[in-house]
Amino acid sequence: MKKTVQRNVRRYGSILAGMVLIVLSTAVAKEEVRDKPIQEAVLLAAVNNQRATYPISLPMGAEYRAQDRTPPTATTEEQVQHIMDLARTDHIALLEWAVGNYEKNVHDYTATLVKQERIKGKLKPQQTISVWFKEAPFSLVMKWRENAGSIDKLLYVEGQHKNQMIVHPTGIFSWLRSVKRDPRCKDARKATLRTCDQFGLHRSMNSLLQVYRQAQKKGDLQMHYLGLFEVGRRPCVRLERHLPDRKEYPSVRMVMDFDLGYLAPVSVTSYDAKGRLLSRYRYANLKFNNGISLAYFNPRLHNL
Repeated sequence: MKKTVQRNVRRYGSILAGMVLIVLSTAVAKEEVRDKPIQEAVLLAAVNNQRATYPISLPMGAEYRAQDRTPPTATTEEQVQHIMDLARTDHIALLEWAVGNYEKNVHDYTATLVKQERIKGKLKPQQTISVWFKEAPFSLVMKWRENAGSIDKLLYVEGQHKNQMIVHPTGIFSWLRSVKRDPRCKDARKATLRTCDQFGLHRSMNSLLQVYRQAQKKGDLQMHYLGLFEVGRRPCVRLERHLPDRKEYPSVRMVMDFDLGYLAPVSVTSYDAKGRLLSRYRYANLKFNNGISLAYFNPRLHNL
């Protein structure tokens, strides 16, 4: 009797696990499908006519012109076509071009970051975080708006505060105003896949490039162009990367949405060999070059 029960547990447990995997895979697929496809002809017509249907120019374009700044944006059919050609043929060249453009034009930005990660096999709840970021010196403020974990506020300025992040803990320690921690301490690595000193569009693009180049050198790289999509009401080219299921690579499948106006990836989603979601990072409400000063990253301003 006991053996029969054990066999049934194993049998139906496997079936249930398979059903869960199917549900999770379907949910991931729906997340990608939810973004509306864009016809190339419609997009190029919008660019040529400077229509508002697809805002290729940055929302604060007038502010850039007033301050004599060059926005990191594609505004002509030739530029958009160049991006799409690279998306079809050479993801490495596209990212290298994007990094160069970013380094030349971007000084700071604010954004809403929506992220979800699988840590030690467990898929964590999706988090929504308000972000203020400055490139030089590397400065970051993060405030959790949804599903905060062990902290709900973070401030980090590279080279200051003994190179430690200042955080406000949640839970039983929430009465503390703040605590200081090494950005890559054990607790930080248990809470997230990418620590605060790895944050941002620039370091994320360089991290993507590192994996791309490694895979290309070993002959493992498979690249695909998935088309044009409207992501967060903005036009993006969607790229896909496939790599072997080996520990040296962070994921088997990666899907990236490259914004044609911001000239940077605004969404990066990774999956394992079973199609399970490993991580998803999506930026919304991006506003570049707001003139954020270093003084904004004073802990006292954020009650830290």
